[in-house]
Amino acid sequence: MIIFNKNIAEFKNKHVNESCVIVGTGPSINHTKLESLKKHTIFGVNNGYLLDINYNYFCIIDEIVWKNHKQYIEKVKCPVFVTNNCEPRNFSNLVRLKRLDYFNVDSMINPEYGIWRGDTVVNMCMQIAFYMGFTTIILIGCDCNYSLNGRHHFDNSKVDNFLREDWGPVFENYILCKNKM
Repeated sequence: MIIFNKNIAEFKNKHVNESCVIVGTGPSINHTKLESLKKHTIFGVNNGYLLDINYNYFCIIDEIVWKNHKQYIEKVKCPVFVTNNCEPRNFSNLVRLKRLDYFNVDSMINPEYGIWRGDTVVNMCMQIAFYMGFTTIILIGCDCNYSLNGRHHFDNSKVDNFLREDWGPVFENYILCKNKM
């Protein structure tokens, strides 16, 4: 039996008119002064648990990333948003959401209907952030380029699922998020 420990509705409008930072895992994060993030509400993703950051929220949308990192992500101290395609786990800060592999206007406005994949976990973070009431979202470490000196992540690791060659759909989905929010 799966126990859903938290409900997304607990987070609705929790941060009205605030700003947040979504920290990606690209190699450019190595050139970012992480101490400057302390004054912000911070979303982390994927293997970002390896960074020395106290996240307020954490997101995983890909089942392969979840499978490869779940034992570490369970130790993250903030609410962790995962989708139903990720193997069930029971820990107190887990928030499970339905993953949609298609664009759905309702989910863009209200993740209680589900979270649209949008080609990247950053898209998931943006949908949740807007639902929480954030009006400004800052992206750092979201490099959108896996060819930077042959490195994919800040820790020199390769991507868990697939090597993206065409970033066009990611940018189109960012624009959809921006326009729908």
